[in-house]
Amino acid sequence: MKITQGAALHDIGKLKIPPEILSCGRELTPSEWKIIHTHPKLGYDMLSSIEDIMVYGEIIYNHHETIDGKGYPRGLAGDSLSLEVRIVTTADIFDAIIADRGPVNPSKTISQSKEIMWTMVMSGKLDLRAVNALFRFIEDKNLDDNRLKIFLKNYADIFKENFRIELLSDLQKDVRKPSLKPIL
Repeated sequence: MKITQGAALHDIGKLKIPPEILSCGRELTPSEWKIIHTHPKLGYDMLSSIEDIMVYGEIIYNHHETIDGKGYPRGLAGDSLSLEVRIVTTADIFDAIIADRGPVNPSKTISQSKEIMWTMVMSGKLDLRAVNALFRFIEDKNLDDNRLKIFLKNYADIFKENFRIELLSDLQKDVRKPSLKPIL
């Protein structure tokens, strides 16, 4: 359960980001991006004194790190990123790609998300096993763009977290299986 609970808390640091930055509906300025990039550490710091919660600290702090070391906030790379962090990073990026964030960043289709995420795997940003497990999950659940959009639109507040928990649980099991080639 570490991964699902850590994933549920991964963006808690955004509580300390000004709401006008989080929901501005336009391209962020470089100074606004700098502020956004502080949320993993802010979340980690917020919870650091709560011993029972700090078991999720690695996920909270590192969920924007990438395998190539070009993520944030610390620029960690490769083996310094646990499997749990790699899975949460993959799920978080998928969520960002398919979410409709207005005219600046409209939602993408599952097919488009596969292409984007495959490029990220090929460029060394994402873990191939985690990305494969994500799209196997989508295929196993027979989710197409319409079903996914209806689900997210109508049931996001109540069921999105349950979906995310089920997804992350399946990913954690599936990603441990050896994967020799991409399914994308």
